[in-house]
Amino acid sequence: MFLGAILGVSVVQLFFSGNGTGVQVSDISLSPLTAAFVAGLAVKPIYAIFETFVEVITAVVAARAPQHRSPGK
Repeated sequence: MFLGAILGVSVVQLFFSGNGTGVQVSDISLSPLTAAFVAGLAVKPIYAIFETFVEVITAVVAARAPQHRSPGK
């Protein structure tokens, strides 16, 4: 729930002006509350994107790291 709230507030701060008016997207008008709610619902897919990004970066860094040998070999 906390991540949904943070994402909702972030979307409203980024895409809406301070006067509380809606944004027209094609034929649909979104109010700030509606946009925050929809953004909060999108937490799982956005978290999955960040998680995949971190896994890819970790794999690239691990592949470039020098391989250490055991002292006995």
